[in-house]
Amino acid sequence: LPSTGLHTNGYSLVRRVFGIGVGGDEQADRAVLERNYPGLEGTLADALLAVHRSYIAELKPLVPRLHGIAHITGGGILDNVPRILPDGLAARFDRSSWQVPPLFALIQEKGNISETDMFHTFNMGIGIVTVAAREDARAILRDLPDAWLAGEIVVRDEGMPQVIIG
Repeated sequence: LPSTGLHTNGYSLVRRVFGIGVGGDEQADRAVLERNYPGLEGTLADALLAVHRSYIAELKPLVPRLHGIAHITGGGILDNVPRILPDGLAARFDRSSWQVPPLFALIQEKGNISETDMFHTFNMGIGIVTVAAREDARAILRDLPDAWLAGEIVVRDEGMPQVIIG
């Protein structure tokens, strides 16, 4: 399921990237936050203060059909998804299945942050990852209209990471 912004993670890094709150100049900080950047709908402050979406109402009726739910917060996709995977399995994400929101691209560009570090820190547009049996996927996607199939669970070979984004 898509995120609505940073949700609850990465704000310290964002402050460093944009130089907010580091120089003691409130007017300079305000100018950075009130700036409109290409791709953002509104100011940087608007994007950073987007309300964290609550997923509970949508997910609660589906819990009996789900094998795992990962809320993508601190640790990003790379650290949260492995927590719901049994030993011997990995999650393979199809990076072309979703559009990373412009805010994350802006942070990455301005901070010269590697893609791996971005996926370790931020949700990158994915707020919740659910895992279900393949035969239940179509019905679950119908019940969650803004959800998409982002990848698959695979047998993990020795040396393979638990999350592959390709």
